[in-house]
Amino acid sequence: MKLQTKSLISLAKLGYDVTHVPGIHALVKRLAAGDSETWSLAFNMTEGLYGTAREGQAPSRLEAYRVPFTFSDAATMKLCLGKGRTSTFHEHG
Repeated sequence: MKLQTKSLISLAKLGYDVTHVPGIHALVKRLAAGDSETWSLAFNMTEGLYGTAREGQAPSRLEAYRVPFTFSDAATMKLCLGKGRTSTFHEHG
């Protein structure tokens, strides 16, 4: 069983109302449809699809729609995805 599936089951067993949104395309559709108005928290386990900022795709959309979410924000995800950028920032930050 995948970690995502186990996490969803565990959250539901703890009494949370869990809505599975399987990926960035589904997330964009759900946000545009206004579904996020009922979400109190997004447990972000999404991986992006393409580009150097792919891991920040879901957090950036959640930020834009003011949906609180777990784990790092979009800027942190972009910075940390590239080891070179992270090293440069760490050295000069």
